[in-house]
Amino acid sequence: MGIFYKLLLPIVFFLIIAILNIDPVLAYACLVIATLLSLYLLNIIITPRTFNFLSTKAFLKSQADIYFIGSSRIFSTFNPDIIEEYTRGLSVYTFGNNSQNFTLSSYMVQELIKIHKPKIIFIDSYFIRNSYLKNTMMTETYYQAVLTALNRKQRKEFAKLYKNDDSPLSILKDILSYKESSSINLQSLMTNDNHMNINKGFLPITEYRDEPTPGYDFVPEDTKFKNIRTPKRKPIHSQYKREVLYLMKLAFDNDIKLFFIDIPIYSEDLSREVSSCEYSNYLSYFAKKTKQNIKVINLNKHIEDLDLNFDDFDDSLHLMESGSTAISHYIGEILEEYIITNIIN
Repeated sequence: MGIFYKLLLPIVFFLIIAILNIDPVLAYACLVIATLLSLYLLNIIITPRTFNFLSTKAFLKSQADIYFIGSSRIFSTFNPDIIEEYTRGLSVYTFGNNSQNFTLSSYMVQELIKIHKPKIIFIDSYFIRNSYLKNTMMTETYYQAVLTALNRKQRKEFAKLYKNDDSPLSILKDILSYKESSSINLQSLMTNDNHMNINKGFLPITEYRDEPTPGYDFVPEDTKFKNIRTPKRKPIHSQYKREVLYLMKLAFDNDIKLFFIDIPIYSEDLSREVSSCEYSNYLSYFAKKTKQNIKVINLNKHIEDLDLNFDDFDDSLHLMESGSTAISHYIGEILEEYIITNIIN
């Protein structure tokens, strides 16, 4: 149902009651109730909740076998319909929100496992970067798609998880008092509602943007992608170490296979790609050092195998449907091998 009808129907309904009511006092009361209810529906159901609130609630109520969780790079990359061609009957769900950082992804995994234990979880590792701990942008950037779905108790738990020496107190205060603006939510609803499937999460982008995502660039037409090869390791922040260790333990205790995955990106000087691989190398080292059975996949190391071109990218960090299709098949094959070896047999 469209936004216009969601707003119009309750108003008309209560106006009819008011008109038919003979008692002027009751009629006036009905009009007041109609006005208040309409404002409530506009603020709670139409603007802040239809996209962000319901998407998060749907995720927490989902019962899939395999999850992909993280930032917008998750929903622009992984197509659950394609991946399910390889998963031998196991269901796939993607939960990606704009700039969802690693701490928030970790928390949402914890909330999910409280009510449902999947077999496999992929977590976007792009935001395991020390620079993001110092980012003070709060309201409409890093948490907009999730925090409205968390109650105050959950927000307190998340604030404790997020607290570290690099996080200003203003961020923790914002987490507890956060409420999305109507304009931002209305924009999110209009731009994102069409590629969300309530049973499978978000679906990849099918239309090119007129402008790249703010802060990113279009990929030049003459770009020739090469596999990134670097033996270097870039250590992650101590907070991320704690979160990774906790996720590893949580996965082990609940018999869940945990994958950390980073998705192809573009930068003119290869700095983002190299940095991404160095963080992934450290994650692999850290898992081995702590004797944890997790798998780290960085697709920047295999970009030639994926045969991606500039037109497979929506911008330097997000893929189009064609790029998503190539990667979804690639990951599907990895999953199929794992499922046959470790779950079916």
